[in-house]
Amino acid sequence: MNKLKASDVILIDDKFIESISEKLEEKKKKEEKTDTVNRVYTVSQVAFKINKTEATVRRHISDGLLKATKIGGKNWFVKKEDLEKYLGIDLPAIDNQWK
Repeated sequence: MNKLKASDVILIDDKFIESISEKLEEKKKKEEKTDTVNRVYTVSQVAFKINKTEATVRRHISDGLLKATKIGGKNWFVKKEDLEKYLGIDLPAIDNQWK
């Protein structure tokens, strides 16, 4: 029967931790890339984020205070960078609230 030494266990743990760290980094990079390329918010999501009514958000869009794009003839969508500009802040790269 093979006996494990403390140094063997430490090597196994280091490799395991390194493996997990690499997987987390890959996942983070993938999510950040997806987030920065495709992130848009509906009027409802913007209203919730800024604690205002949907009517207020639509009014700010029509007044030109908040840049948005109308898709499908009736639905407004706000790009992440436009919402950041409107709020004057940088939003987190990964926003799991809407997934």
